[in-house]
Amino acid sequence: MALNFRKPRAAEIVQCLVRGAIFGVIVGVLLAAIATGYDWHLNPSGIFHDAAGNHWDIIFDTAISWFLPVAPVVAIFAALAFLLFRPK
Repeated sequence: MALNFRKPRAAEIVQCLVRGAIFGVIVGVLLAAIATGYDWHLNPSGIFHDAAGNHWDIIFDTAISWFLPVAPVVAIFAALAFLLFRPK
């Protein structure tokens, strides 16, 4: 697939932005789940779980702290890639 430098129509821009946003959310959720699961498994200093059970507030905070920076960055780069590599 080749780069497409043709001036995009408004509908193509919107379509690329939506696709980028969807891709960003999917990648953000997957990366947050993997990183949080790994942190839960390692359980440094017993902050994720102990004999009383899971500490859901810490688990949720960790997932959000991975999702919030990853999703927008991936969405922006994905939207640009969808725009540059759209069909001619």
